Amino acid sequence: LDQAGLLQRLYWDLSPESRVAAESFATLEDAAQAGRQCAEFEGMDVEALRAKCLEWGMPLAAGKDKEEYLARLQAGASWALLPAPELEKQCAELEVDLKGIPLSSDPRARREQLLNVLIYGIAGVPSGRLGSLEAAGRVAGFFAEVHAKTAEELRAMCKEWNVPLSSDASVEQLHEKLFYAALYGELPEKELELECQEWGCSIGKMKFGGADARAVQLRELLHCGLNDVPIHRFDSLEAASSVASQYIALQEMSLAEMKSVCQDWTLPVKEGSLREKLTNDLQFAILWWELPTTQLEAECRELGCMPSTLDKDDADRRKSLLDALLFHLCWQTFEALGVWVGDLTSHADAWRLHEEFQVIDELSPSDAEARYAELGLPCKGLPRARLVERLKQVAAWLIMPFQAVLRQCREQGLASSSPEGEREQVVVRLAQRVWGASASAGAWH
Repeated sequence: LDQAGLLQRLYWDLSPESRVAAESFATLEDAAQAGRQCAEFEGMDVEALRAKCLEWGMPLAAGKDKEEYLARLQAGASWALLPAPELEKQCAELEVDLKGIPLSSDPRARREQLLNVLIYGIAGVPSGRLGSLEAAGRVAGFFAEVHAKTAEELRAMCKEWNVPLSSDASVEQLHEKLFYAALYGELPEKELELECQEWGCSIGKMKFGGADARAVQLRELLHCGLNDVPIHRFDSLEAASSVASQYIALQEMSLAEMKSVCQDWTLPVKEGSLREKLTNDLQFAILWWELPTTQLEAECRELGCMPSTLDKDDADRRKSLLDALLFHLCWQTFEALGVWVGDLTSHADAWRLHEEFQVIDELSPSDAEARYAELGLPCKGLPRARLVERLKQVAAWLIMPFQAVLRQCREQGLASSSPEGEREQVVVRLAQRVWGASASAGAWH
């Protein structure tokens, strides 16, 4: 450097514009312009900085520290004036993959491309994976559009894109869902396969079927993943899609509608149950009804509720596994509802007993006496509460495993060698032994 150059450099080092490294720029004037822009940003408040990030296509969610917005804008201000070789260095430092991007040999066009790659990259768009800057630009443009939306508008967009979230989802969660939905819509087939592998999917074992192109089916599978479906546990797209569509339908249901579905699916509901609890129970039920049998077995082992015996027939095997899982899921709710599940071994029996208890609880005093008398038991002077409790015990004996009934017979000194087909007679004898038979006790119908 001659004397003039040294003076110019000294002035630069002492000036407020020296917020950027001058040696990275082609001229000191470019460096000065970038420095002035950075200084201008420092004088802005947080909301103005966020708006400027959005304007420059580098959106950042609300609620960040001022330094985060500043860092993003100052990087963009520098990139806008750096020469192409320096932009390539920036790409390398930020580990931006340029392999999948066909860069131009024209210096000006190449510089513009590199600038776009960096701008898209800081917004989270992996240009190299998308295969073209046009596709990356579409995703980045959509993401910038998303960041300009209110929370309510974002929820409406998620619903429109079939990736609905609960009403308490944060703005960041809404952004993430929409970003990946847009990204998957642009990724080429090879990258879609890699993304599925990231989700733990074994693509080679997945049954796709249908006439749609493979890329379309891979996108549908990933879309299921965006709806919280554990796609790595499925061996067919059809089953995973079924779960996803039902999960989406759940988000649209009112609390009353969810309770109705629980009733239809024999899932008990406590009074005052929150939406989150019903959603959780229904999602588990939906998932288990669609999972392959091998996954149901793995789930039972993990939860410690594997049935003691399993049929070799797949349909019967699935039925037993599903029953065990549902019983595990609903045990505490049954208990909270007053259902005596201690001697029961299946969800189906617990639901039957739950329904019986509901019927008994609704009996009038005269109906309760009549039903109790049919057992050949004396009811004179017994309060309704005692009658109801004893009728529930009879209902439990009629439903619980027969061996448990015979065990109680032995405890009461009754013969315990009767076959299952004589359960009702055994229960009547047991009730009469425990509470005493009436003088007119006869056959029980």
